[in-house]
Amino acid sequence: LQEITLVARAGETTAFVGSSGSGKSTCISLLLRYYELSSGRITMNGQSIADCNEKELRKHIGVVGQEPVLFGTTIYENIRYGLVHATKDDIEQAAKQANAHDFIMNLPQKYETIVGEQSVQLSGGEKQRIALARALVKKPNLLLLDEPTSALDNADEKLVQEALDSSCAGRTTIVIAHRLKTIQNAHHIYVFANGNIIEEGTHTTLMAQKNSKYRLMVDAQQTESTQVEVNERIDEVELEQCQNQKYEDSRSFNKNETIDAHANKMLASSTPFNQSIFLRLLFMNKQEWIPILIACIACLISGATQSLAVVLLEKTMNAKCTYEKRRHEVVSLSYWFVVLGIGVLAARVIQLKRDILQL
Repeated sequence: LQEITLVARAGETTAFVGSSGSGKSTCISLLLRYYELSSGRITMNGQSIADCNEKELRKHIGVVGQEPVLFGTTIYENIRYGLVHATKDDIEQAAKQANAHDFIMNLPQKYETIVGEQSVQLSGGEKQRIALARALVKKPNLLLLDEPTSALDNADEKLVQEALDSSCAGRTTIVIAHRLKTIQNAHHIYVFANGNIIEEGTHTTLMAQKNSKYRLMVDAQQTESTQVEVNERIDEVELEQCQNQKYEDSRSFNKNETIDAHANKMLASSTPFNQSIFLRLLFMNKQEWIPILIACIACLISGATQSLAVVLLEKTMNAKCTYEKRRHEVVSLSYWFVVLGIGVLAARVIQLKRDILQL
């Protein structure tokens, strides 16, 4: 950062925008005192944050990052980590503010549902809303949002953005934004580049400047967004066509289905459903019975290899004690090893290369 001056007014939303490495996140880190200032100062309500206790300072600041972190415990505990002494009412109220209460109540164990690895898997938007509830439960005076929707798809982004808009209303908020459409209602926008603030104003005033950096960024994202929407629509159409084709194929199969009288008799009997399906598949593939039989035999031989080898090895080790008899049995068993090897080779070839037999 190089000699920047900015103001985030109480009760208003201030947005930082710019390319990666321009200094946006550095401002947030300095505000949270992850780093100490080498020069200049940051004040909150007229008091320098350097004079404040770090723990006490962070009690009044809520942070929601780009990648939400949920611990391997219940949703209730994940939200309570924002304020250790929070009551059940406090936690539910925070979840409602974050638009998380409704989907939580639809989970198997509601607030007692375990989240994290080897448990209920939540979408990115659901995780982000729980993280937002954790930030809101302590009723922070200042809310810091570090690109909270940049990693979400359009559906999740809309839900999270609605939660953010309701949470930021009347609260001092600083937003680092990647998707510029999310900060169009911000009270003040600062545009960063190479550690400097190159532009500032509202969305309207910055868009009014013909060659402004902000306007160029907005135009570029609108073009990209339009292309993404077109691609998504193409995917939807292709999926719909694929589903329709499957339906037509299914109807065609049902109309032209020809199963001989024996199969119909078997299917009409009181055999279990799974058995009926199996028999139906057999009769559908009756022209392929010989190749299927050969393949099954090959699989049987291949699968029995280890067991047969163990039996032959055991007989070899327990051959008769006299030299001639032992020699005779070992040679005989060796022939069987050769036969087994040839059988296994043939079985593997049949498994991997059915075209050798012109199947």
